[in-house]
Amino acid sequence: MKNSRLPNSTGFRILVSSMMVLFFIQIGILTSFADGLVKRAQEIMVEKGIDPGPIDGIWGPLTQGGVIAFQKKEGLTVSGRLDDATKKRMFSPPEAPSTAEKVAKESAPPEKVPAKTPDPVETVPVEKPEEKPVAKEMVKAPEPVVPPVKAPEMAPAPEAKKEVLSSAVKSSGPCPQSRKTKSAPSSIAKIDKTGNANLENGKKLYTKMAKPLACKQCHGDKGNGQGKLGAVLKPQPRNFTCKDTMKKVSVGQMFWIIKNGSAGSGMVAHKKTLKDNEIWDLVKYIQSTFMGGTASAEASPAPTKSAAVLAPIPDKPEPAKTVAPAMKKEVAEISSAPARAQAGVGKLPKGVAGKGKYEEASVSGGGLISGVIHFSGKVPDPIMEDLNKGKNVEFCATHPDTQAGNIRPRVKVSVAGGKLKDTVVFIQNIEKGKAWPTEITNFDFQTCDVFPKVSVVRKTPKGVKKGLLSITNQDAEILHNPHGYSVAGANRKTLFNKPLPSKGDVADVTKTFKRFKVKKDKHFFLQCDQHNFMEADGRVVWNPYYAISGADGTFKIDQIPAGKYWVTAWHPYVGEVSKEVTVSGGSDAKTDFALMVK
Repeated sequence: MKNSRLPNSTGFRILVSSMMVLFFIQIGILTSFADGLVKRAQEIMVEKGIDPGPIDGIWGPLTQGGVIAFQKKEGLTVSGRLDDATKKRMFSPPEAPSTAEKVAKESAPPEKVPAKTPDPVETVPVEKPEEKPVAKEMVKAPEPVVPPVKAPEMAPAPEAKKEVLSSAVKSSGPCPQSRKTKSAPSSIAKIDKTGNANLENGKKLYTKMAKPLACKQCHGDKGNGQGKLGAVLKPQPRNFTCKDTMKKVSVGQMFWIIKNGSAGSGMVAHKKTLKDNEIWDLVKYIQSTFMGGTASAEASPAPTKSAAVLAPIPDKPEPAKTVAPAMKKEVAEISSAPARAQAGVGKLPKGVAGKGKYEEASVSGGGLISGVIHFSGKVPDPIMEDLNKGKNVEFCATHPDTQAGNIRPRVKVSVAGGKLKDTVVFIQNIEKGKAWPTEITNFDFQTCDVFPKVSVVRKTPKGVKKGLLSITNQDAEILHNPHGYSVAGANRKTLFNKPLPSKGDVADVTKTFKRFKVKKDKHFFLQCDQHNFMEADGRVVWNPYYAISGADGTFKIDQIPAGKYWVTAWHPYVGEVSKEVTVSGGSDAKTDFALMVK
């Protein structure tokens, strides 16, 4: 009996190879179709005012959150998927009106459109405009206007400055933009190859051809950072028309950022999708079209260890209550001066913070450190948030602090009777002692606000995946998008970004804190990407010896083994001070701290 075996002819092998090729071609077509479907859905959601995350054709949590918001808005069954009903509603063109409807519409008298009531915050009526020629002229100025240092004839009225600044930011984006960007190596920062670049090709790339996304989608047709996606990106895209910012940016620096991207922003790297000569084409188009050809190879100095600031920070910014919403966060941070040192209190000595190692052990006869946080100096004014310029206005205006005209004051520094609330007091150099608390730290997103305002966070131990920190949406039918950062100066590093579409949704973000490092991670910042005025802060601690001051400024840390310790008092918008404290067994080491602003 002959052994049966597969045919070994050349024809058979060719047939099998052909079938495999056809199979993979079909898989590729299906994958491309799916990517195109998701990308088109993302584009439609942006057109309808829904944030689907990056327009990249990739299905992720942000896109799913956008689909859920679309389904709720359209009255569809909420599945979080591009099901048949969702695709039909999303991709089908609107039905054409019937002949009867057309006739009725054409024969109907023109509808009277009521005059729009001016915004009480931005529009200030002037009884005698002829007596204020400078203010009137400033409102008509074509370029963005930041509160002027010196007016040519007479200082405009405060109301006029408010109106000018707000309208400038609306039309042309923030100017200047006070954020830091990594500097290009000096050998690249000084290069200028725009002389041989193709301007027309740069225009095509900017407007529609650049991958993964045309530049205009974020930076706008006019290069002012006001593209369709600009409003949902944090920080906002670069405003190329802002001379105060761009005069310090060389063409070599622009080439470097386009090629390598900018960490902590929506600017992605293009080194895999664009050739170097195409990037130079883009630089030439941006420079000549939006910057008036002002960038040069000598504009940027050689890089230093600290990132170069692309836009200077004003020495005396306007009070937060008169600044346009897009700049409020930046002004709040600038206005919060660092704490001064005073007798017995100062900077933490080098090496005191240790290596972040801690061992739990029983403590007998432990002592206390208790005291009061005193505040001196002028308390920063609250940020007057105009809810009319954000999302879900009617709901967010139900917040108990909301004032007339949907204006909500946001207090960043809370002081009562000279005592400072929400100051984190913690021991720096202790490696063995009491156990960590077992309860989970939770931030509630409620009535378009975040509670608590200040907390502590810790590095996630090995083997732990959940149960240390969570965020809960407490608002019915409101999409919140918690975005967590590790903050160091003006730099932000994303830790997590979790959409919470419905009331009761919880995001456990414990595992994202495994990346913390002692020397790099100190300030945790939490913000809602849907409502950027929803904020909270936290201090990264490396042992359980900490406390947060109450409304009366008091704090207490217990079960401390006897010894000498460096203790730090930290407030996210005032600063920090440290002092050495001696703890005796069973006694209370009374220790007050004084924080002040300049």
